[in-house]
Amino acid sequence: MRNTTQVANSSAGTLGNMAFHRVKGFPFTVSEYNTPAPNDHGAELFPLLAAMAALQDWDGLYSYTYRDFGKNYEDTRIRKYFHLIGRANLLVHIPAAIHLFRLGGLKPAPELTTVVLPKDQAPQLACKEYRLGSLWAKQGASIGSAWFRRVELAQKKTGAPEVLAPLALPEGVREGGAIRWHPEDEKGPWFSLNAPSVRLLVGHIGGRQFKLGDASVTVNQRPWARNLPAYACISLTALDQRPIAQSRRLLLAASARTENTNMLWNKDRTSLIGKDAWGGKATVSEAVPLSLDLPGTSFRATALDALGRPGKPAQVNGNTLRLRAEDRTLWVLIERQ
Repeated sequence: MRNTTQVANSSAGTLGNMAFHRVKGFPFTVSEYNTPAPNDHGAELFPLLAAMAALQDWDGLYSYTYRDFGKNYEDTRIRKYFHLIGRANLLVHIPAAIHLFRLGGLKPAPELTTVVLPKDQAPQLACKEYRLGSLWAKQGASIGSAWFRRVELAQKKTGAPEVLAPLALPEGVREGGAIRWHPEDEKGPWFSLNAPSVRLLVGHIGGRQFKLGDASVTVNQRPWARNLPAYACISLTALDQRPIAQSRRLLLAASARTENTNMLWNKDRTSLIGKDAWGGKATVSEAVPLSLDLPGTSFRATALDALGRPGKPAQVNGNTLRLRAEDRTLWVLIERQ
């Protein structure tokens, strides 16, 4: 496996490619979506999928698979590539994904681009182009533009393919609306989202500070392979759907790697090797130490356990929450009076 984040793909990766397959006038759903284990960047699965789905106004999402062929939900050991069970790093971000997509926390992109294809040329185009992405590219499209405008295919009886509305972003532009996306940042690729009730920060962001609208986050440095800053996926969700500064209950989730103990990786962390490659029964997750500065009135914060139950208080100084490795949690409940 490549073991990379989609945030680093200047074409928006699988998500961007899927967006360009929508056909005008038909519902669009995505089924069996996953960032397979044991990818070090799997935490981004649900937030990025939900963000793209919301921006493109898709109709339904299905992940694959929580646990197949069995009912032993107590055993959370990661034993297959496509299992979600036990992968705490991605499960803690499901509330953010729900608020972005199902609850309308992120509105569809206002601009729309349509490529119109002639029906009588469909067989020839299918044979010649093979992938729709290459056909869009010939019309001047940047696949990465799916993060900033809605895209769709339409049909006409005859003629040549044509484009309705501009396709390509100006050279170097990777910001617009709620999205800031810098896949080629020399300090490390990153992606952020600033919606009224949800904030996201994803990428190789260790040792850096980012503004997320009226909030900001500073991510502590941690060791990471491949000579990159440490990766993290961070979501902040107003559980009452109010703006972040006014919300009385917020959920902060911050995660990176989750894997079984003693998993047997190759040197480049691109494959598991050996008879016992999947490792032991215990599943462990990597802490993401950070500081979060919030707007609005003062608050208290409580670390949550693996089942989402309140545990010990988290460290709060003024309007700054500090999440430490010793807090032993991937998510924190923030409450205001």
